[in-house]
Amino acid sequence: MSKWSEWRDISSVKDFAEDIGKSPGVYEIRLADLARQSIRISRLFGDDEEGLLAIGESVNLGRRIKEFHNAYTAGKFGRHSVGDRLFLVLMCQYSRFKTNYQNNSWLQFRVMKLTSKAAAQAEEERLLKNYFKAHGELPPLNGNMPDKNNWDEIIKM
Repeated sequence: MSKWSEWRDISSVKDFAEDIGKSPGVYEIRLADLARQSIRISRLFGDDEEGLLAIGESVNLGRRIKEFHNAYTAGKFGRHSVGDRLFLVLMCQYSRFKTNYQNNSWLQFRVMKLTSKAAAQAEEERLLKNYFKAHGELPPLNGNMPDKNNWDEIIKM
């Protein structure tokens, strides 16, 4: 199986996007403190120690991470729902977010390159189902439950 990249600050996406290229795969976005350690997020079944804000897949990881970066830094709607949700959080709760997070934390991402769109979709589904099982809900910026008709293997885990 493929390996995760190291966590990187979202501000480094322009350099990293060339390394990622147009590869299919999955990504995770998290909140980290100034020391680059994950910030715990309270969830229904207890804290998410990794501070994951989003789990996703793309046929072009470089482009997807750039879209997220642009939604976060440019202050406008982009081409992806996760980035748009983050933008809305910033607009609706800007002063609270800026005080609590933006000045005291980093958004970070990591990616796992895979061989195909189908492999990326399957891995995203597995990651989201495992997150849901562990935390009782999806990461804050994810909106859609993965294949609700096929949970037997996750329930039995």
